[in-house]
Amino acid sequence: ARMDPVTPTVLRRLCVSSIPRGGGGERWMVDAAAGLQSRGHAVLLAARPRAQILDRACQAGVATCTVRLGGDLDLRAALDLRLALWRHRPHAVFVNLDKELRAVCLATLSGARPLLFARRGSDDPLKNGWLQRVTYARLTRLLTNSDTLASTRFANHAALRPDLVRVVPNGVALPHNPARPGRTALRRELRLPRAVPLVLHVGELEARKGQETTLRALAELRATAAAAGDTGPQPAVLFAGTGPDAARLHV
Repeated sequence: ARMDPVTPTVLRRLCVSSIPRGGGGERWMVDAAAGLQSRGHAVLLAARPRAQILDRACQAGVATCTVRLGGDLDLRAALDLRLALWRHRPHAVFVNLDKELRAVCLATLSGARPLLFARRGSDDPLKNGWLQRVTYARLTRLLTNSDTLASTRFANHAALRPDLVRVVPNGVALPHNPARPGRTALRRELRLPRAVPLVLHVGELEARKGQETTLRALAELRATAAAAGDTGPQPAVLFAGTGPDAARLHV
């Protein structure tokens, strides 16, 4: 039997960000928004005025609007978000932080309630107060990019339903013809002899990303090698990223 062609469904998505500067969560939000938009879906990104994510979204061709995102239960934020919801009429709303989640919950106390997704890529523990229990109950799904976070931080959290958490690994945008400079060129650029092992640490250059832990581990390896009389080349570390600790980590 002949099957009728399926008409693609255009999804409308609203992304909400309250952070003035950009981080991994904001990069994910823009990348996901741009990817969905390239597939024909309608995406609007709402952020506080002068936030870095607005510039990044504009560069990616994602539509933006500004909302006044202040503290918890901010009525101004709820009004701004309610206006954005009325104009965009999204099927789903995506947030990164609990502050944004609470603002969206307040803005949708009445009227249409779109699907609500929160993403957590940080190992900061979730709180378990009455406000968190109320807002987490409103979630459609809690997304995380880490199996470890899903099993250690979220699996047995009292405020989360057992079926709430889903692991969605971060995607990586690759060019059609990626350059392949090779290991030799990289080592030449770093002035690193071929025999020296190289440890690569990728992440924002700030304390919670664990650069100090990597340095302590390498120091222990060198101490162990010295105690054993190992005179071979010891590992070097390359920190790839940007952030407030860049000057301190650069030697």
